[in-house]
Amino acid sequence: MSAQALPSHRAQFRVVILNGPDKGTSYQLLSDEVSIGRGHDNDIVVNDSRCSRKHAVLTLTDEGVEISDLSNKNQITFNEQKRERALLTNGSVFTLGITQFRLETTESALPKPVPISPEATRVMPFPTIPQPIPTRPPRGPKRNMTFYYLIVGIALGLGWLLWPSHKPPAENTPVQSDDQIESTIQDFRSKEEILRKQINDSPQYKEAQALYLQGFRDYRKGQFELAIEEFRAALSIYPDHQLANRYLKLARRRLDEEIQQSIIEGRQFRERNMFRRCVASFDIAMSFLKDPNNLTYREAKEMRDECALHLEGDN
Repeated sequence: MSAQALPSHRAQFRVVILNGPDKGTSYQLLSDEVSIGRGHDNDIVVNDSRCSRKHAVLTLTDEGVEISDLSNKNQITFNEQKRERALLTNGSVFTLGITQFRLETTESALPKPVPISPEATRVMPFPTIPQPIPTRPPRGPKRNMTFYYLIVGIALGLGWLLWPSHKPPAENTPVQSDDQIESTIQDFRSKEEILRKQINDSPQYKEAQALYLQGFRDYRKGQFELAIEEFRAALSIYPDHQLANRYLKLARRRLDEEIQQSIIEGRQFRERNMFRRCVASFDIAMSFLKDPNNLTYREAKEMRDECALHLEGDN
């Protein structure tokens, strides 16, 4: 095959989720069309109540990846604009509902096609190897080996019959009755209950339980940031506290939802020229994020500063 006849090389892509409960999850685009939405029949299922069941479809083209809107209610946000269709390239960021995605190329990880020269396909003849002429070994005196095998077999059989047995006597294993088995189970349960009580009565467990209860009250009030700190403190004292571990995950998820809700409201206020409310919404999101190196924090700060400039201009 010549180099011109080799198949063309096309980039491969993946989609990475940038926020929300599935933050950091990536999906390789293995087919020409990949659907995204809240419904479980999609190729990429998004854990976002603001996404439609069938929200968008990604189509691989020679220019990149084209995204098309499938929802009449919820549109695609690309470059901070509502779009029904857009062409994505490496590094493009788009939003469905409140979930942000980034398109990345994986072309660098793929092997490049190597041209095949005509000389490499030429078949070289194998050299002819002279075959050695077989020689017959000299004949020795013919012996009847069957007789010897018969003598050895008889000797082994007699030895096995005459050899004394050294097998150890079989041990008589006592069989427990149903009452004995039930008594053993009850004894085990009693010891397990005593051990559990000792753990619950330990100073570490009591202190962790008090922190968990305070965190649970803050969680029910919607004070998720305080609840997260108290659940973390409880787990640092008693790492096996199952309820503290469970509600720590729930509190983090609810806090992420509040952050995304504040950012969405801030963008809506900016589009309506309600700059005072825009600044307040982004201030709430930044107070929750706290990390200036966070990508979402930087985006919120840029839009907050823009609204603040408009607010100063109006005054």
